[in-house]
Amino acid sequence: MKMDVTTANKLKEMYNQYVGSDDIKSRGVATGIMLAAEVLGIDVKELIIDPVIKPGDVVRHKKDHNLVLGVVRRIAKNGLRAYVTWDQTDNPKLLWSVSAYYRLDLLEKVEG
Repeated sequence: MKMDVTTANKLKEMYNQYVGSDDIKSRGVATGIMLAAEVLGIDVKELIIDPVIKPGDVVRHKKDHNLVLGVVRRIAKNGLRAYVTWDQTDNPKLLWSVSAYYRLDLLEKVEG
């Protein structure tokens, strides 16, 4: 099925409206929008707000204020998450260094 640009843009707007919410219902809507995009033949990676994050970038977590500075080690194959290492020396509230996958929409690139 061929997808027109207007429908793809509408899905992107809807996804970005719901994806960053703390509300479980809104996150469920965002997941539903991603599934709809897949069914309609839209590349799910295109729904990501900030595709400029790449391995080696320094990032901060938008919601968890204990995660101040982290280094992106790799991007997941689906392009929706990044494996980030949060070193204890850069994050004084952490008791030890932490590494895990995080959604790209919850990460923000730190300049400098």
